[in-house]
Amino acid sequence: MKASVLTEKYGFEKLSVSSQDPEIKHAFIGDLLSWVMGHAKGDDAWITILGHPNIIAVALLRELACVIIAHDAQVQPETIEKANQEDFLILKSSLSAYEICKILISEGV
Repeated sequence: MKASVLTEKYGFEKLSVSSQDPEIKHAFIGDLLSWVMGHAKGDDAWITILGHPNIIAVALLRELACVIIAHDAQVQPETIEKANQEDFLILKSSLSAYEICKILISEGV
């Protein structure tokens, strides 16, 4: 599934300015950076409530498709700036991680 489906069909907010429309093949939920670093797979959509700039470093290291911020959690301006510099997609939703996963599953992820 292309990430743009989440913005166009489900109203997710695009926080970063990215030219990418990555293919999401799997999802990973986690809020502990070291756990995500050790267990997330490339092309995962990482669902988290973390808003610190280090999420971009971890996402790039693991070659993730995108980061989805759940529960309308706050994202630091530096995080968005770093994502813009790296041309990396951050999406945001008021939905819970569980509800986001239900959407991803319904779209074949």
